[in-house]
Amino acid sequence: MSPDRVLRLSRLLLFLFAVAISPWPATAQSPQHITIRYIDYRSGKPLRGAHLGYYFWNGDQRPLVRGAVSTATGEDGEVTVTLPDPLPAHLSVFCVGEDIQNAAYLDVVPTEILKSGTVVPYPRDKNMSKLKTRISAKPGEVFVLARRFTGWDWFLQGLP
Repeated sequence: MSPDRVLRLSRLLLFLFAVAISPWPATAQSPQHITIRYIDYRSGKPLRGAHLGYYFWNGDQRPLVRGAVSTATGEDGEVTVTLPDPLPAHLSVFCVGEDIQNAAYLDVVPTEILKSGTVVPYPRDKNMSKLKTRISAKPGEVFVLARRFTGWDWFLQGLP
């Protein structure tokens, strides 16, 4: 074997040895997301511009994992929530303002939502009989059936 070939072969073996003993960089896990969609309980259309807040908590006393975040639904009636790592025990979503009914307060368990998703029915139509389209949530999705407060609702609320 020629000295040049021995040198190349030794360099190759040295490189392979260095690669074999060096630690591989830890692969970063991509953040997990939950999509929350506010849908009109009759028409199935998205409720745009609904002002919401959400926060994460663990345990019985509700210590915050991260402070409350305020946001609004987009044109498609949805908000995407990025989950912290490690996953919190609970995610609480609440309506900021009084423009949406059935959005007062919602508690979900992120691990369950990531596995199967859920649909939260409108309280006055728990069987979803008035909904014109069939809605089913995929893993990572929460559908909240709600409706906007109308002028008539405001008028009736002011009556004794």
